[in-house]
Amino acid sequence: MVCIFEGVLEIDALSGRDAIVFTGGIDKNDSATRAQAATDRAGIGVRLDEEANRRGETQIATAESRVGALVILTNEEFEIARRTWDIACVR
Repeated sequence: MVCIFEGVLEIDALSGRDAIVFTGGIDKNDSATRAQAATDRAGIGVRLDEEANRRGETQIATAESRVGALVILTNEEFEIARRTWDIACVR
């Protein structure tokens, strides 16, 4: 739940939102969590396609949604390793 909480705070801090992007373990794999996050943000115009969300499709917003909603695969372990390498190899 911490990942969602941090993501929601970041979304709330932005103005002129174009999309909400769900990524990482919980966001990528839990349609109920995505649905709740979108419901909590209904005031900014997020509307999810329930079936697309359930299937974990990339585009999960309805055509009527004012804000896009995307589910994006990431490789968090690779990114952590890459950044660690960059820091460790700085001369």
